[in-house]
Amino acid sequence: MNEFTPLCERNGRFRESLRSSVGHFRKGEDRSGFDEFLNSLDDLESILDYLQCVGEPEIELEELLAALKELPAYLHGQDVTALTDALEFAVYPLTEKWIGGVTENDDSPKR
Repeated sequence: MNEFTPLCERNGRFRESLRSSVGHFRKGEDRSGFDEFLNSLDDLESILDYLQCVGEPEIELEELLAALKELPAYLHGQDVTALTDALEFAVYPLTEKWIGGVTENDDSPKR
C-alpha cells in the first residue's frame, strides 16, 4: 500500500457520490440527488484535508474553487439543472485529473 491509497479511495467515493447525485438529479429525484451531493461534500472535505497534510499530489485548486463558487447560488435559487451541469461538467472532470496526478507520482505497478 502506498501513501496515496487513502486519497484514491476517498476520490473514488467522491466521484461515485457525484455521479450518483447527477443521476438522481437528471431523473428528477431531487431529494436523493441532494443527499448524494451532501455525501460528496464530506468526501471532498476529507480529500482536501488529506492533501493539505501530505502536500502531494497537486490539484487544480483554482479550477475547483471556480467550479464550486457558483453552487450556493444554484442551491439558493433552486436551479437543479445548473447545479447538475456544474457537478457533471465542471467538478467531476477535475476528479479525473486528481487520480491522474496520483498515478503519475505512484511508483507501484499499474493494473
